[in-house]
Amino acid sequence: MLQLCSLKLKRDPTRALDTKSRLIALQGVHSVEFNPLTGSLLIHFDPNESTSETLVQAVLDSHKVAPAPGTPAPGTVRVATVRHTFYSRATRMAAKIACAYASEKVVEHLIVTLLAALL
Repeated sequence: MLQLCSLKLKRDPTRALDTKSRLIALQGVHSVEFNPLTGSLLIHFDPNESTSETLVQAVLDSHKVAPAPGTPAPGTVRVATVRHTFYSRATRMAAKIACAYASEKVVEHLIVTLLAALL
């Protein structure tokens, strides 16, 4: 998963949609989510088929600006987060069950504490 932020995308929804369609056309990209309030793109991709550098370059190409060395130039894309997460279905299910169990225990503890305070 790769998250990119760009003021140009925030200010220009048409460009954001164009950038999103360019990214989805790239090999290895599974999905792209765009947040117009922040100008961020959340790109889900397979790192075995594509690299984060390729994706950043695709966004820069859609801006028609060259990457600026050193300080960010206007239109430069800021890479907010680079995370590669691949979990099996069983791992995700186990995490959901663990979270549900922990939430249930917290609620149970709060109810007991509240009842003890009232009595």
